[in-house]
Amino acid sequence: MKKKSDVKMPQGGQEEAVRPLIHQLVIGRSRDPRIQVIRSVFTSNISFLIDFLLLQLFVGVFFRSVPKGGPDPQWIIPLTDFFTGLTGREIGGYSLVAVLCSFVSYLTGTVVLYFLSIKWVFSDRSVKKQHHEILIFFALALTGLLLNSLLIGALVERTPLVVGWAKIISGVIIFFFNFTARKLLLFRNKKETISD
Repeated sequence: MKKKSDVKMPQGGQEEAVRPLIHQLVIGRSRDPRIQVIRSVFTSNISFLIDFLLLQLFVGVFFRSVPKGGPDPQWIIPLTDFFTGLTGREIGGYSLVAVLCSFVSYLTGTVVLYFLSIKWVFSDRSVKKQHHEILIFFALALTGLLLNSLLIGALVERTPLVVGWAKIISGVIIFFFNFTARKLLLFRNKKETISD
């Protein structure tokens, strides 16, 4: 009978396969795409939770005395006039505040997501210069943010949904857009590195 000390541990890539799954899911960065997907779902949910809770906090603060369809508070009227002039159509104060609150909460969640992505989720980074990576990451975030804000504004304005439900629906759609774009543009194998 062999003792534990007599058993040889596999070297290199085989060692990762021997470690317990929970260890692989939690410790260090991984090149295993299955682990990256699981971690991305987890970190996206953390980002979404921060985004969602901040949005609810903002809505609670700004809409305390303004029911949907009710009169606009005095501070929102200049913003409503500005965006009405910008878009050429009247935008109600309720949906405008919902979009502005969504903007700030989404951006906060995205900052958290960036740091989790580079420190924990992905081991490969396809853009050599970090400032370029940050610009691309936030350009993708801005695109996601604009889509997110447009979806929330449209859902709040054109459906009976409240901001929270609109945010959930929008969040699911934007998750698929963001994950795909980030994986393709920022976190590919080093063999596929974008030259700067």
